[in-house]
Amino acid sequence: MYDRVASHRNHRVSQSGTVLHDRAARPDCVSFDGIEARSPERSSALIANDTTKIVASLQAEGTSDEDRGIEMIDLQDEAYVSLAVDVMRAQNPRAIVALKNFLTVLPNPTAIEITLERAVYQLADIDRSAYCWMLQQSDLLMPELDLEDVVRQWIRSTLTREGYDERDFDCDRDGCFHFSDAAKTRLWQVASDCDRLLLEEILHISEDIDREQGILQESGDKAADW
Repeated sequence: MYDRVASHRNHRVSQSGTVLHDRAARPDCVSFDGIEARSPERSSALIANDTTKIVASLQAEGTSDEDRGIEMIDLQDEAYVSLAVDVMRAQNPRAIVALKNFLTVLPNPTAIEITLERAVYQLADIDRSAYCWMLQQSDLLMPELDLEDVVRQWIRSTLTREGYDERDFDCDRDGCFHFSDAAKTRLWQVASDCDRLLLEEILHISEDIDREQGILQESGDKAADW
């Protein structure tokens, strides 16, 4: 599901400009309801060496000043994403609310949405327990980030890319998906472990088809043995 975040990249740069504001004299850590998290400045310092290497590499490749500026903005964005990850790992509802209030320093709602979405995805890679907790508490991210909408968009784009259409899957007015067996099976096959957790926790879409197919396959194997 990372593709959706990446698709916002150019839009975010053109609408937002430089994401970071003047944050002089802020401490290395920010407290959210007693939860200590690295400030954007601290996160930026931790990636300073990587930033230097990336810029040098882009210069060596002859990348334009404009494109280098875009890469720098992405690195600045990452400081806020890292801070959001730190807060989410604490699994504290009040800290999540405080985090969202803090992120209003970003230039627009789209920047806040993307920051939270990227943080959730990074959480899946580094702290599975906190990731599961965040999915179960996804209402805390509303209205800034609607994970249900994120998952629905991913389902549509994934199945369309796999060659399925409205005859194979549909979303009713209540937001519930209905699939053909083939479409649901394929969706489960291409989904990563983290994607499957999103499907289960956010839209309550289970892998029942897979289990049934396993039973049918096992029965078929036994019949073949006879």
